[in-house]
Amino acid sequence: MPINVEPTCMILYQAGTWTIMIGMCLAELIFTIRTWAVLGKKKWQGICLLLFFVGTWAAAFAVVALVSESFTFTLQSALHPFLNGCLIKVGRVHYLLFSWIPLFIYEGVLMILMLVPGYEFLVLNSGHSKLVRVVFRDVMTSANLIITKQLSSDYFTIILMFAILNFI
Repeated sequence: MPINVEPTCMILYQAGTWTIMIGMCLAELIFTIRTWAVLGKKKWQGICLLLFFVGTWAAAFAVVALVSESFTFTLQSALHPFLNGCLIKVGRVHYLLFSWIPLFIYEGVLMILMLVPGYEFLVLNSGHSKLVRVVFRDVMTSANLIITKQLSSDYFTIILMFAILNFI
């Protein structure tokens, strides 16, 4: 007599998914508060960041909820005797991409909001703070590596060499 794994697998999947989503949401809340503090804690900026935060995370939570309800599961041991656990058999997995798009946009806006005052601080202080110079250089190098990795392997090699020379 076959065992119905559907409820158990769904509970495990939902628990893992929502734990990760809530953890990411709390981390982003901390980043948002940090950004607001760096921007000077103006009330209108706080309201805009809060609305942006709530809108972004509402969209992400909605997409994940809709997608996860479409899943059906099977045991991996049905495919191979040495595999254990649940495997998503059917569902709209490809729609999970749409939960990441608002988060990428949100992260990009936060990064720009942090880079502008960081650059101004670097320029106004003439680079007197070695810590600020190092952090800003590392952030810019990381951003260059990420962008260049998306372009082509030729550009990646050039930027990687530049980054290595910066660290020496």
